[in-house]
Amino acid sequence: MDEVGDHLKVDVLLPNCWTSNPLRISEGFDPRLIIPAHENELGHTIDHREAYALNYSRWDVPYNKIIMTWGESFQYIP
Repeated sequence: MDEVGDHLKVDVLLPNCWTSNPLRISEGFDPRLIIPAHENELGHTIDHREAYALNYSRWDVPYNKIIMTWGESFQYIP
């Protein structure tokens, strides 16, 4: 995990939003864009959903990122 970006060009990284160390995974993959996934899955009951704003604070890393919600789309052009 710590050296993937040294061996592969990573355009878009789609990590689980609750990965244990967002900065470490970001630095290791060195992606051009991060889209954290899995937060507020519609299959989760309300008592298991976290505040949407928590993703912004957890993913406060020095990389380009997009925090998306259900129904949003994003066109990535490398």
